[in-house]
This record gives sequence, structure tokens and C-alpha cells, in this order.
Amino acid sequence: MTGLLLTVALLLLHCTDARAAELNITQNQLPVNLGPYLDIFEDPERTLTIEQMTSKSIQWQRSTQSIPTMGLSKSAHWFSIVISGENMMDEDLVLSLDTPTLDRIEFYFVNGDEVVRTSVAGDTIPLSQLDYPYRIPVIPFEIAAQGQYTKIIFRATSSVGVEIPLTLTTVSLLAESQQSVLVFDGALLLMFLFCFGISLVLFVYTRDPLFLGVTLFFGVGSVFLLTQTGLGRIWFWPESIDANTRISLVSATALVASLCLIGRALQFENRYRDSANIVLRFLTYAMIPLGLYYIIIPFDQINSDNVVPVLVIALLVAFTVLIMASITAVQGSKAAIYLVASWLLIILAYSSLLVYKFELLERFASSSIVGQALVIAAGVFLLMSMAEFVRSKSDELVEARMDTKAKADFLKNVSREFLTARTSHPCKLEAINGRTVGQTGRAYKKTYDNRHTTERSLTQSNKRFAGDGRTGIR
Repeated sequence: MTGLLLTVALLLLHCTDARAAELNITQNQLPVNLGPYLDIFEDPERTLTIEQMTSKSIQWQRSTQSIPTMGLSKSAHWFSIVISGENMMDEDLVLSLDTPTLDRIEFYFVNGDEVVRTSVAGDTIPLSQLDYPYRIPVIPFEIAAQGQYTKIIFRATSSVGVEIPLTLTTVSLLAESQQSVLVFDGALLLMFLFCFGISLVLFVYTRDPLFLGVTLFFGVGSVFLLTQTGLGRIWFWPESIDANTRISLVSATALVASLCLIGRALQFENRYRDSANIVLRFLTYAMIPLGLYYIIIPFDQINSDNVVPVLVIALLVAFTVLIMASITAVQGSKAAIYLVASWLLIILAYSSLLVYKFELLERFASSSIVGQALVIAAGVFLLMSMAEFVRSKSDELVEARMDTKAKADFLKNVSREFLTARTSHPCKLEAINGRTVGQTGRAYKKTYDNRHTTERSLTQSNKRFAGDGRTGIR
């Protein structure tokens, strides 16, 4: 009797698992997040085929996340869902994934055990080969007639992390929802380009190493944003299969170098400052061969093993520069105060990315918007830091010019005293009357000739000093 009850319980559990991934949708429910209804299977060797995945032997695991988050993984991940609908035969349905950096995703639409249609998307697929040439994967979807169902199996791989924010929607609803996202992405990109222009002008004018680091940060940051938002492959490399991944990794190494340059430009008093600068200088130059490595390595060898190091180094450098900026701020630098605020926001934005890249937390729907908002605020504080730095340097220059003018006036007054003393000497009367006043007069004349020589030397030094004052302090 006990064995019979156990058998019945197992059969009921199997039936429940088989039907748990089925989803019935009506028109007024669109758009629908499909993440919680997905079944998942991990393929560590990336060897399984769709024929094997449609067999009964596959042990699917139910998703426990709203957005399935696999993090940085070398595995291929398979997903399955069964969808049925009511009164949606005339709708222009699509499946969308708001993840522009996914390398490749293959959709298989299955009827029974037969694949009736396939579709491929991802940033390694040329734009001309996509069903919808858009910055994120968009797949056309035809729902089965009422009373029937459509089974979808898809496979996802990526070298920079796998997240599946899968949504069933219509073309019109997708276009409407993407308008605000595109405006936000465009505003962020324009702000970075604007800040890049300002910092470039300041660096050309001042040649200060701080502005070199900030210029590099905003310049390569703009390129990095193009890769992360998918706008780069729409505008600049639509037919390339590896440009988006390679450019994102190379720009990430350049961002680390820019953080090192900013840290090295900070001026503060601490016994560990020289040691920190040596480490930052080493990392700055180390990013050059690392960037070249991402360019020349075969694309199929780029995976999480060679992506994780640059992510960890970037986080460590960011914390190091934050500590250095904090010390500088404590020692009285107003510009460093804004830099500390900027760095805190940058670290928060970067941490919001790392927590789901390393599977510490599930990716949430608004994570990209929150991260971009933090980056915008960080950029504003960085601009304020540059403005305060320029103001402080301008005040120092004005003060230096005033000191130079005061010293020049002092030397001029000293010169006048020498001139007054020489013109009042009896030797002047001797020259006028044509008379000789003897040895005493000649001694006085020799003494004041020496004073005249000294006065002339002081006058020339005065002119050179005043000239140096006009060049300012760099």
C-alpha cells in the first residue's frame, strides 16, 4: 500500500512538472514577462542538439527567478516554455530580450517532436540576417490556434554573461516601450561626448595629467556605452560577428587605464602614496597588452575565464582611487570632495553590474536604467570636480601674479634708491664743473660705480622675474 501511494505521488509530481511551464495568455495581459515560466537545462560541454533536447530524458529545472540569471558561464543554457493564447491570432506578436550583449540565442518552435521553425539572434549575428534588425534580440512569434499550444525551446550562449529578460509582446507595444529607453541611452551618450569635449579642451590648454585621465575616461566610456546599449552595432559595425564583444573588452581595459591616470594625478601627503602610484603606473601600462590580447585572440576562445580578470582589476582600481581621493579631500581639496562623490556613484553602478555577472543576485528589470542614472550623476560630479580644480588653479595663478608684482615693485624701489644716491654724489659736480676733487672724489666715484653696476644687475633680474611671473604656474 505504501509503495502504491508513493508511485501515485511521483506520477502526480511528474504531471505537475510537465504542465507547470505551460502559460495561457490573453490579449489584455500583454506584455508578459516569461522568465518565471521557463524550464532550464545547463549544457556545460555545449554539445547537445535540439533533437536531444526534445527527448523525454532531459531533466528540466523550473526557473525560480523573474529574470533567469546565469552569470558569467562557459556553458550553453537551454530554456523551454509552452504557450497558448486566446483571441490573439491577429496580433503581430514578438519575443524580445532586453540584453544587447548576448552573443547568440537560437529559437526552435516545436510541434510535437518536430521543429517547425528556427530563428537566430544576438550580437554575433550580422544585422542583415536578423528577422528584426534591432539593437536587442527580437523574434517573430506565431501563436497556435485557440485550444492548441506552441512549444518554444531556445539555447543561449555568451562570453560576458547570460541573462534572459524574455518578454512576449506586440511590435507596437515594443516600439512604445523602447522610446523612453532610447531617449535615456541617447542622453547618456550625448552627456559623455559633451564631457569628453570639455575635458579634451582643458587638457590641451593645461596639460594637466588629471584632465588626461578624465578625457580618456569619457572618450572610451562613450565607446563602451555604444557596445552595452547595442547602438554601436546599429550605427558602426552592423555586419561584424565579433566587433561588439571585442570593442567592449578593449574599451573596458582603457577605462581601467583612465582610472589609474586619475588616481596618479591626485596630490596628497601620505607615506603610501608613492607605492600606490607605482602600482597604478604598472596597471596603466599593463592594460595595453591586455587590450591587444582581446584583439588578437580567436573569438571562440573569449570566455568568462579571460573576462573575469579585467572586471576584478577594475573594481580594485576603483576602490583604490576612492581611498586616494578621500585622503585628498580630508587634506583640504574641494575638487577631491566632488571626485569622492563621483567615485562612490561609479562603484555603485559598477557593483550593480557585477552582482548578477557573478550570480550574487538576480538581475532586476530596471537594473540597466538604475545603472545608467548612477553613471549620469557620477559624470555630473566629475564635471563639478574639474570645474573646482580649474577654479583653484586660477586662484593660485592670480595669487602668484600678485606676489610677482609685489616683488617687482620692491626691486624697482630699491633701484630708484641706488639711482638717487648716485646722482646726488659730488662726482656729478666734478663732471659738470670740469674740476678734480682729488683722491677722495675718485674713491667716492669708484664706490658708486660699483653700486651702479649692482643696480643694473638688480634691474635685469627684476625684468626676468617679472617675465617669469607672466608665464603662470602649470
